[in-house]
Amino acid sequence: MRGQPPQRLSIAERELAVLQLRAWGLTYAAISQRAGCSLGTAYAICKRLRAAQAPGARRLLAERWAAA
Repeated sequence: MRGQPPQRLSIAERELAVLQLRAWGLTYAAISQRAGCSLGTAYAICKRLRAAQAPGARRLLAERWAAA
């Protein structure tokens, strides 16, 4: 992993960090440590966004990424 994460992430930044770390193949335990959230939060973010695979979901994630 490159660099240190910021002291505090916004909700959108945390969601994006969790998704990126999951895409890299990290476990939920490793994600929670790296993103600074609980194991349950890391899992819930992935579960919620996995359920959001509707047609507009990818656009929404791209917009959040651009705004972060």
